[in-house]
Amino acid sequence: MYEDTLISDLDTAAKLYGNTVQTATYEDATFFAKGDQDLDKLIEKIKALDIPWNYYDLVKSSSNYPALQKSISSMFQVANYLFIGSLIFASLLLTLLLVLWLNARRREVGILLALGLSKVQIAGQFVAELVMISIPAFLLSYGVAGLLAKAVGDTVLKNVTSGIAKQMAQESSAANLGGGAEAESFSKTLTDIHMDIQPSQLLVIVLVGGLLLILVSILSSQWLLHKKPKELLVDVE
Repeated sequence: MYEDTLISDLDTAAKLYGNTVQTATYEDATFFAKGDQDLDKLIEKIKALDIPWNYYDLVKSSSNYPALQKSISSMFQVANYLFIGSLIFASLLLTLLLVLWLNARRREVGILLALGLSKVQIAGQFVAELVMISIPAFLLSYGVAGLLAKAVGDTVLKNVTSGIAKQMAQESSAANLGGGAEAESFSKTLTDIHMDIQPSQLLVIVLVGGLLLILVSILSSQWLLHKKPKELLVDVE
């Protein structure tokens, strides 16, 4: 029970047993790791430290908080799926829009070719236009993503934890756990998350988006520039 638990600093706990912090005997200690850390690999690194492990046992505490561990793992998994899925969807949508945009400028390309502009100049104009559009678009998307991330994260968290809570409730009743700290720690899940746009993820989006802009504009413009001005001026809609 929580009512039977005394929480104090190390110095007070040591003095209660007539020791100091330096001479006290520690029966156990709890250490925390970041949510995205691989505990098995982390334990291997810790066991490589110069510590007399024949006197201690290093174990994962995920068995004490199974629901919390599952909710954290599920959130990271869902977040990765959402990032990859949204990146693929945005890439396909961007490609489609660029192809339609360039195809709608067939007459303009025909006129420019008829005026004597080279294919390189026309393709360069398309790329320059896309760069001027993409820079403010990427900046705006960063701000919009920050606003939407919290709402999306809360929705995902609610869906993930509701399913895990039901599963843990069934397992708790099957394990005949009573009330108090033991049962509460067994079924405890995430209650809140802090959404943060990582610079590495933003860099991936900018690189993929920029690469798509350049490739699609070059390939589509080459398809248009391969035709003669007369064909482009006649072949309208």
